[in-house]
Amino acid sequence: MELLAYPEAYINSTTTTKLNNTNKAILSPEILKKYQKEILNNKDGCIFKLTYYNPTFECKSEAYVSCIEFSAPKDSCFLPNTIFDSLLMDLHQPAVISLEIFSPPQATFVKFEIMNTLLDMVPDIKNALEKLLTSNYKF
Repeated sequence: MELLAYPEAYINSTTTTKLNNTNKAILSPEILKKYQKEILNNKDGCIFKLTYYNPTFECKSEAYVSCIEFSAPKDSCFLPNTIFDSLLMDLHQPAVISLEIFSPPQATFVKFEIMNTLLDMVPDIKNALEKLLTSNYKF
């Protein structure tokens, strides 16, 4: 599905929804209609894969977002500036992106290597890491 992507500065100023420094997006209701079965059947939420072809650099880039709400105008979406940067899109103009639902493979094991300097800075590293992961990353 193709959408017109806008940076976070285009969000209506009357909303309290913030996208800065997240991997979340505001998508149009058409996406909800198209993928309603997949969204309703996945109790953990859904991830969407964004693809953008940059004509200046002649390259294709991908990013992944979750949806914070389905309130964007028809056939459009609002993305955080960090996603715009990772997709090599120009922040000063909207761009056409391709969106599809993405089902990540299930992990059975995750291994983190923590630097010794970080251990000294954060007294309860386990709880701090769990809080960071659960609040900022859906999957």
